[in-house]
Amino acid sequence: MPPKKKMMDTFRVILRKDGIIKVTEQSHSTDKSAQKMVDKVEGLLEKQDRLYKILVDLSYAQDLPSPKARKNLSDLFKTKKIAHVAVFGPSIQIRVMATFIMRAAGIKKFKFFETEKEALDWLKK
Repeated sequence: MPPKKKMMDTFRVILRKDGIIKVTEQSHSTDKSAQKMVDKVEGLLEKQDRLYKILVDLSYAQDLPSPKARKNLSDLFKTKKIAHVAVFGPSIQIRVMATFIMRAAGIKKFKFFETEKEALDWLKK
């Protein structure tokens, strides 16, 4: 598989019909693939002048992000256009890192969930 294709497959970013941005890590991430994901999310945030809710699926996350990727993610979540962030996935290690990133970004409306349903229910309140 060509490197560009592999990079595109690392993260999936979609704007759901309900207006929630869903980010799914599908395989091992690199600094470059994490930056591509940040760029794609920023592109969606710029489309409309409103607050967005973010759903992050870390069910398939294989490892912790590098320090550079953590900084890029933290910078992304500092934007004033993000209202709430819900993260779900089974890994305790990933959960701790996600919590660290959100706190570093100053996101107060952030919560970690075991399942996607729980995360979506919280975002839709």
